[in-house]
Amino acid sequence: MKKTVRLSALLLALGLLCPMLFSCGNTEAPANTDTPVSSAVSLDESTEPVETAPQFPAADYQGDDFVIYARKATNYYYRHIISDNVNGDVVNDAVYSRNQDLKDKYNINIKVLEKTSPYSTLLQDINAGDLPYDIVLDQRNTLGSVVTNGVLYNLNYLDIDYSRPWWDENCAEGYAIGDKLYFFVNDVTTVNLDYARFLFWSKQLIEDYKLKSPYEYIDENKWTLENFVTLVQSISDLRTDGTLGTYGIIIETGESNGNNMHFFTGCGLKFTDIDAEGKLVCTLENDIEKVQKITDILKSALVSGTYGLTYDENSKAASASGYMGYPDKWTLGRGMFSNGHYLFVQGGINLCDELKEMPTDYGVAPNPKYNEDQTDYYHKIDKFSLIRAVPNSDSVDTDRIAVIMDFWAYDSSEKLIPAYYETTIKAKRVSDPKAQQLLDIIRHSVLYELSDLFCTEINACVNSIYNTGAAASMLRANKNVINNRLKTFNQSLEELD
Repeated sequence: MKKTVRLSALLLALGLLCPMLFSCGNTEAPANTDTPVSSAVSLDESTEPVETAPQFPAADYQGDDFVIYARKATNYYYRHIISDNVNGDVVNDAVYSRNQDLKDKYNINIKVLEKTSPYSTLLQDINAGDLPYDIVLDQRNTLGSVVTNGVLYNLNYLDIDYSRPWWDENCAEGYAIGDKLYFFVNDVTTVNLDYARFLFWSKQLIEDYKLKSPYEYIDENKWTLENFVTLVQSISDLRTDGTLGTYGIIIETGESNGNNMHFFTGCGLKFTDIDAEGKLVCTLENDIEKVQKITDILKSALVSGTYGLTYDENSKAASASGYMGYPDKWTLGRGMFSNGHYLFVQGGINLCDELKEMPTDYGVAPNPKYNEDQTDYYHKIDKFSLIRAVPNSDSVDTDRIAVIMDFWAYDSSEKLIPAYYETTIKAKRVSDPKAQQLLDIIRHSVLYELSDLFCTEINACVNSIYNTGAAASMLRANKNVINNRLKTFNQSLEELD
């Protein structure tokens, strides 16, 4: 989220302090005088300008419940919403304190109603009348699939200033379609912190193979796709007995979270835009040559069996090597990274918890740039990660939602985010100042891709381009399907209030 540096206040404070700063070098005792020096700044008085606390409307909700209809599953589940008591865990206690603040201010209780797929009952719940919940928290791709049914409320009608720092203004802009917005992100949860995907790398393997580290490339502004590929291709310890060797990267495939999809975003590509009429359009054709070049570069390195293994192939080799006890192929693969079998693994900050017992140090790196001329780094949110929406029902008190969510998000920015991001992640889970600096860059460089939510045929086409290596021909083969789907989507959206 965007933070504003108050330069004028800083200069003012420095100006007031200058007389004291310049007098510090004089070690002689001052002359004895009974005359007070009126220009001196009293050490008992603060010279810093007092920052006005944000104001929120007064309300009393009579002890009612504010209910979050949240996804509960073995993965991509809700986190940091409720806490029953203080237990000494810094994040848990921050959640408890924040929710108590909300209760004290507005006389309201936070509750969670759990379901594996909340989006699936929205239509029938709305048709039934009185909704038993206020907010829906589900995977962004599944919530995106029901937007044209009219079950989600246009958040632009809420009395919320999305530019305030505890809201993600980039989300409010990036997920907007014309004058319509159906999803919001704020500091109440750590979802966007957890699921913006970047690279973890093994410091031990960099040292063992005497390679130039990603940090060096980054400092030289040479952390590009081609230099990343060079590192991946530098480690290829193949085994002929079916056991696990050492590789440049563990490979994730697929149109959802394949490495290639996140690297396309890292190179500054977006495949959708909003035209002058406020309609969703596909922009893939505009960048087809760049897509082809990125595909060619990646396909030279993300070669399963040579420079890496897919998660499925890793599972077979790890099993043959005696690695057991991991709950699924994803944690197994990251475990093999932790055990020194891969130089790179791609994931989000949530992986830091899985890697906390890693016997050697890891570093982090943003997804590489297309070339040195690219100014910024870019990252894409895992499209399965959770996001909030408001049901479009007359029984939902949208004024109350705006009041509750704004204060709740603000208080979270004061308590939850520091406890989770600053204390748990940056102070405990990453080992060096460079990693901490890069996590800040990653956090503030998210691109919101509308094709993760709507008209996912676009993502399918991009992934097919990568798999076949034929950009122009795959676009021609899919163009009619994409355009027809966009036409239907835009027409359906126009009919919604």
